[in-house]
Amino acid sequence: MALIQNTNLRTYFRAAKKIGLKTKVITPNLVEFSNSKKKFFILKARTPINSFISVMLSRNKFFTSKILNENGVPCTKLFFCRTIIGARKALKEIGFPLVVKPQVGSKGKGITANINSKGRLEKAVKKVKSVTHTDVGFVTAEYIQGDEYRFLVLDNQIIGALKRIPPFVTGNGKNTIKKLIEQLNNEKVLRNQKIGIATFSLVIIDDNLKQALEKQNLRLNSIPQKEQKVYLLETANRASGGFTYAIDNWKEKIHPEILKTMLDAASALALKFAAIDVILKDIELPLGRHNGKIIEINSSPGINMFHYPDSGEPQFIAKKIINYIIKN
Repeated sequence: MALIQNTNLRTYFRAAKKIGLKTKVITPNLVEFSNSKKKFFILKARTPINSFISVMLSRNKFFTSKILNENGVPCTKLFFCRTIIGARKALKEIGFPLVVKPQVGSKGKGITANINSKGRLEKAVKKVKSVTHTDVGFVTAEYIQGDEYRFLVLDNQIIGALKRIPPFVTGNGKNTIKKLIEQLNNEKVLRNQKIGIATFSLVIIDDNLKQALEKQNLRLNSIPQKEQKVYLLETANRASGGFTYAIDNWKEKIHPEILKTMLDAASALALKFAAIDVILKDIELPLGRHNGKIIEINSSPGINMFHYPDSGEPQFIAKKIINYIIKN
């Protein structure tokens, strides 16, 4: 297993071994799984469950938004743009705050959230264009206030639920924010070493982090008060160091209409397997205009955040996914 680079693929590999499947590492990011009746491949986190067209549509945020709207599924309002001029036109339609992100992308790359000025909008457009091809374009979307959740759907059933939090540090009245970030990253390294998978991503000090601090009137050399919580980013991506909290008994804790909407979203894109990201103000109320919207759908979702959450009981879903592939 030392040859496998992708951390999600390692988790699938471990689960397959436990249920007696044969495995063959083709490349560091590609593994062949088989038994006496079936053979299939997993590439990084990409499984053979979804159709090619559904995967391509879900990867395109603009198409995803159009399809969800056509099916009456509440999702964020967004506009396809190619230049800053297009982003300014979107601003007139949506208003502040905004989000700018690649039309096709993952792991939070190129995303700027909670944009509240024309100056920040211009910087966000420059950033997103630096990580995408000019012809691909980007999307400008409304920024939704609330807590972020991820639901994992498999064959019209929810098999995992998480709350996602932007990375933060807690002050002790002695250390600077920069020092607290170093301590946080050291803790993540130790956790990775303990489980043998580098799934807890480190927090990187960049412009987005500095801007998040500025909004709190803080800098890297600031010393937060004891128990003061300092958010380091405005996005909750695990790949950027965000935290995940596993939700147990979600059927009892989350309004049934929210759960139904997650299934409707996957169905609208004809996805058998998907992660649905949604912003919610209150998990005990139905999804809708005043309580939140779907912000993204991932057709090749990472599973490690469910197996290895920052807190809460692990949700061991790799075995369920592999068994589904074998049987279907």
